[in-house]
Amino acid sequence: MGGRGRVVVAALLTAAAIAVPRAAAHPHVWVEVSVEVVFDDAGRLAEVREHWLFDANLNTDMAVLNDLDRNGVLSDEEAGRAIANNMGWIPYFDYFTRITSDGEAVEPGPASRFEVSFVEDRFRLDLALPVAAPFEIGGEAGVDVFDIQYYYAIDFAPDFEPRAVNLPEGCTIARREKGALDAQAANLLRQLGLPGQPAARDAAAGHPARIVVTC
Repeated sequence: MGGRGRVVVAALLTAAAIAVPRAAAHPHVWVEVSVEVVFDDAGRLAEVREHWLFDANLNTDMAVLNDLDRNGVLSDEEAGRAIANNMGWIPYFDYFTRITSDGEAVEPGPASRFEVSFVEDRFRLDLALPVAAPFEIGGEAGVDVFDIQYYYAIDFAPDFEPRAVNLPEGCTIARREKGALDAQAANLLRQLGLPGQPAARDAAAGHPARIVVTC
């Protein structure tokens, strides 16, 4: 990490103290995500690339737990340990990413890139998720990045605009229009099992990090 993994733990503790009211509520981890949809030369949706930036609360927890020499600074080696011990859960939840074609889930292949770094006192994940069988879009395709349990609150980065590589002529890419539900309300409706609710029909209902490609 070339020295970029060093962080003063005391500064992170100060940031955590300021953020206590938010941390005490559900959810517990906040992520800013940027998404890029990649098409192959045949015009098929072939890969989704994502960049995650984790919030200061997670950085603080990981710094305190992994500052093994208790010197108040997270070294490159300690930052590497923090990454290994705390980011391994993401693949087991399908990278919190769902790709759909006309509302039907599409099988992703194994991630071709999964790199976590510690840059400017924040943990960052760079992810590339190929589609197992690239497909042409004959209506709508969606990319949703969400935690159905809403333990991880995932939203687009503030300056994010949907991006595509080799977007076929006549296709458009945009944020999916957000409905009236928010993620917490959708999660509650899902737990209650109320029939006919958007949260029952669409697991990503209420979550904000959603992209739609229309062709």
